[in-house]
Amino acid sequence: MRCPICESTQDKLGCLQEYSLCNAQRYQSWINGLDKESLYNKGVKLVQNALWSLQDTVPHQLIRSDILYTMLLGNLQHLMDWITGFLEYHNRLPAFDDVWSSLPRYPGIHMLHKSYRLLSQLSGKEMQSILIVILGVFTAVLYRKTGTQRPTAGQEQEFKKAITCVRYLTDFALLSRYRSHTDSTIRYMRQYLE
Repeated sequence: MRCPICESTQDKLGCLQEYSLCNAQRYQSWINGLDKESLYNKGVKLVQNALWSLQDTVPHQLIRSDILYTMLLGNLQHLMDWITGFLEYHNRLPAFDDVWSSLPRYPGIHMLHKSYRLLSQLSGKEMQSILIVILGVFTAVLYRKTGTQRPTAGQEQEFKKAITCVRYLTDFALLSRYRSHTDSTIRYMRQYLE
């Protein structure tokens, strides 16, 4: 129940005050000297951590999630929730499941051949594949002629806006997967979010 990065107390978690960073070498010296009181005051357990003995290693910085992967996961989940809500509102969710589960195999695209709503967990390959195919699936569902009502003029305008939105979000997510970025790719990403 303590911050793994700084020495804030439990009651101060989330405050915007600056606290000193955890000092692994100092903790190691307290453990070696069996200074239990100092360890207890800083919220450190009397456990020998192999990482503390490595020189120039800061344990709390070793495991960091990739910010772009985290953004991708959050954006993809938000996008898919929005798409399913939009399709449900327009009575096209069964058509989405139908098109989704009938996607043909294609090299380099890893898709599960069951309804999207039945997927409980996605791997990185599956997320990447969803980004590649979702715009086409979404467009096909909105303009599908069999098994759905023909869209009204008002719905067609909504559908066009929704397709544009999905296009920009998927383009942004696909660009964020690049290994390195230039001024041009950053500019494109900004344009997609505007």
